[in-house]
Amino acid sequence: MPAFSRDGTPREIKWAKLSKAKLETYKRVIDTFFSFANKMPLSAGHIDFHCVVVDAQIKAGRMSEAGYNKEIAVLGQKLIREYRNGLFRLHLDFRTTKESLKPIQDRMNHIGNKYMGKKEWPIRLLQFEDSKHFQTLQVADLILGALAFHLNGFDKLEGASKARIELAAYLLKKARISDVFRDTKYRARVTIWHREKPWLKPMLKATRPPAP
Repeated sequence: MPAFSRDGTPREIKWAKLSKAKLETYKRVIDTFFSFANKMPLSAGHIDFHCVVVDAQIKAGRMSEAGYNKEIAVLGQKLIREYRNGLFRLHLDFRTTKESLKPIQDRMNHIGNKYMGKKEWPIRLLQFEDSKHFQTLQVADLILGALAFHLNGFDKLEGASKARIELAAYLLKKARISDVFRDTKYRARVTIWHREKPWLKPMLKATRPPAP
């Protein structure tokens, strides 16, 4: 798929844009994620995907802005604990928010100081970005979309997109994940961390038909 549209604007890979025509292209993106190694001077030598899952039923069907920011901090703290020699520039997919990211960054750095000794401020940057200009955010959106497709039960709905069913299954097989409702190993290429533990039930019952 070309990187730019005919008008010169950057194309964007997103789970919401997946179609039968784009399925093989999106599979190659997943393949590249899992085969990526020693291509950049990263301390880990590869790229990992970590996600936090929050059951929206427990949160009365929605999450407050403060609650959302708390989960960002929790995930950032996991990165600090897992990659103790790392220095981080965290780019978040853009969203409208009234709260500053500075308190979240400070909270994560406080934890970083606890786990990393004298190395101060491991979180060097925390800011929102337009995902059109960040391919890593696009890959994260694709993986997250595939996981959420199963977590929300959309794969079981009548009329569910065959392309989405196939790509989600392809991602789970590559990631060696047999059950999205269970925590994965703490360290893996793709990890799932359930903040609450309502085992063996979907996060949300799908209340609307899936997008085509």
